[in-house]
Amino acid sequence: KNEECDYLFIAPIKLESIASPLISNSELFAEIKISNLNNLNDKNDTEQQEYYDDEEQLYKISDTEKSTNILNKYEQDIINIYKLKLNKLIIHIIIIPIFKNKIIYNLISRKLIATLLFKKILIIGTSELNNGFETLNLIISENFKIDNENGDIGLINQLPQMKPPHLVTGISGSILSMCAMFHLSSLGIIIDAEGAFNLDAEKCNNDSLIDCAMVLNDYFKIGDDYIKQVEKATFKTKGSSGLYI
Repeated sequence: KNEECDYLFIAPIKLESIASPLISNSELFAEIKISNLNNLNDKNDTEQQEYYDDEEQLYKISDTEKSTNILNKYEQDIINIYKLKLNKLIIHIIIIPIFKNKIIYNLISRKLIATLLFKKILIIGTSELNNGFETLNLIISENFKIDNENGDIGLINQLPQMKPPHLVTGISGSILSMCAMFHLSSLGIIIDAEGAFNLDAEKCNNDSLIDCAMVLNDYFKIGDDYIKQVEKATFKTKGSSGLYI
């Protein structure tokens, strides 16, 4: 049965540290099956691949096997949809894996929007934001109403709107584009990152990840344990973080 949710929360797997703590308190609601995944990837498998060397901060051309390992690290053909009951809200959570054939992101976006019932969409994504001076930006539709008990003083109201030339790619960019096309009520929280966005190999600003958790906690009243879980997943060693907006 297709049940309507208050929020459809979509996150790329690069940002799973933000979504995974919520999944631990949720139940499996549905699955998305991607058929003929190998056929969709055949064209890419026959060409040279470009990848991003994190240590040298350079793009390189590699042999097919090596690049396929990089791009297929998280690739899967079944995507789970989780149902979270949070206070009085029903939130459906989806973590989207990396696909080396980027067309798949558009196919998934169209299917999600056409099939699932929701009142609002919340998307988290990445972009290189103002040389590190901002850790988070918003992309918010005109018909999105902020349901924050804190009103105008809520953290989400203090975030700057994303402006050109910044852009969002991958599943987050695809979903946001679909939302704009069909005039859906949507909110995008964009996290500062750098690197090979075109390969879904960017590195996130750790402070931005924590800031995002703080904003979500302030908005949904998740609980302080949520922030601690995100911090644990983000930092290998103890450190401090603050909200810089």
